[in-house]
Amino acid sequence: ELLEAREIGMSAVVEDYRTRYVLPCQANAEKLFNIAQRVRNMFNNKVGVDAEQAIQAANAYRKIIDGLDEARTAAFEALDASIIAYKVADPPGDNNLRNKAQNLRFTSEDLRQEAQGLWKNS
Repeated sequence: ELLEAREIGMSAVVEDYRTRYVLPCQANAEKLFNIAQRVRNMFNNKVGVDAEQAIQAANAYRKIIDGLDEARTAAFEALDASIIAYKVADPPGDNNLRNKAQNLRFTSEDLRQEAQGLWKNS
């Protein structure tokens, strides 16, 4: 049951990062790819384009491809970071941040009650 809850929690975190980072990066990569295709088609459809324009187009296309690669890398890094963050926040066993926070809350409540008792008795 606890394992199932952790799996559901991990799935939610991964899905959240997928929605927030991976999908927008993929959409951006598709936009860049479509732009690159349009640029390429503009120059493929024209006969007699001078060499300088062809070089500029090739450089622009290279920059777009580099941007796509960087977007893909960033998406995968974001996913990896989300998984690592989840593992840090909720490692197996009782030593996760949620349990630590709950234990500290109990300790704080105990100390508050003790302080109230001492204050009333003084």
